[in-house]
Amino acid sequence: MPMAATDSLSFAHLPLYGQLMFGTIVGCALLCLLLVLAGWVRRRLATPPPEGLPPLPPPPDKGFPTPADQLLTLVFVGYIALSALAMCAPQAGPTEEQRNMGWLLMAVSVAVQAAIYLPMLARYACVFRWSRPSRPRQQYVLLPLALWAGVYVLMLMVEGSGFTHWLVGLTGCPEYQPLVTLFNEGNLPTQLYIGISAVLIAPVGEEVCFRGFLYRTLRHWGGVWPAAIATGLLFGAIHSSLAQMLPLTLFGVALCIAYERARSLWLPIAAHALFNATSLVTTYFFFP
Repeated sequence: MPMAATDSLSFAHLPLYGQLMFGTIVGCALLCLLLVLAGWVRRRLATPPPEGLPPLPPPPDKGFPTPADQLLTLVFVGYIALSALAMCAPQAGPTEEQRNMGWLLMAVSVAVQAAIYLPMLARYACVFRWSRPSRPRQQYVLLPLALWAGVYVLMLMVEGSGFTHWLVGLTGCPEYQPLVTLFNEGNLPTQLYIGISAVLIAPVGEEVCFRGFLYRTLRHWGGVWPAAIATGLLFGAIHSSLAQMLPLTLFGVALCIAYERARSLWLPIAAHALFNATSLVTTYFFFP
C-alpha cells in the first residue's frame, strides 16, 4: 500500500511529475465515478446494457453489487487515492525512519491495511466462496505463468522503446516506485515487511478490491472493456509512479481480463504475486 509523505501537498509547489501524477490519480478516480453515472443514466433511459460475457461466478451474481458493496468500493477508492496523492509530494528519498521501519510502525501499517481489506475479503468469501477456475487442474499453474510472461514481454517492449527514459528526462520523475526504493535501501525487517506485503498481502487484498469489487461494480454499470480500462488506469495510478504508470496500467487491464476469462480470482492473485516477487528480486539485484 502507498505510504504517506510528510511534505506539504500544495499543488503549486509540486514538481511537474508530481502535478501530472496528482492530476492522473484524480482523473482516474473521476473516470470510475463517471462510468457508474453513465450506466445509471443509461438504465434510467431504459437503454439496453452493453453486451458482454455471462455473469461472473457464481451465476447469477446474487445481487452483487448491492448499494453496500458499492459504498465499500467507494470507501476503498477514496482511501487508496488519498494515500497515493500523498506520495505525489516531492521527496529526496526515504527518510532514515522509513528505511529502518520499527515493528510498531509495521504493526500500524498492517492494521490500516487490514481495516481496508478485511471487510471486502469477508464479503467476497461469503458471496462467491472463492470459486476455482473452470479449467483443468494443471492450468492453475500454467495460466498465471503465461499471464506473467505476457505482461513482462509488454513491459520489456515499453522499456525497450525508450518511453520510460524519455518520460523521466522530460518530467524529472523517479524511475522506480517509492516502495521499491524503500525495499532496496531499508534494513532487513523493512525488506521482510515489504516482501511479505508485496507477495502475500497485496495480491490477495488488491485483487479482491480492484477486480472483485471495483471491476465488478464498473462492469455492472458500464460493460467489460470500459470497466477493465478504468480499473487498470486507477490500478496504475495508485502506485504513484509516473514512470511506471503505463506498464502497471497494462498489467491492471490484463488482470481484469484474466478474472473475466478464468471466472475466479485465483488466476489474477497468482499472477499478481508472481509479478511482485519478480519485480522485487530483479530490482534488488539490479537497483543502481
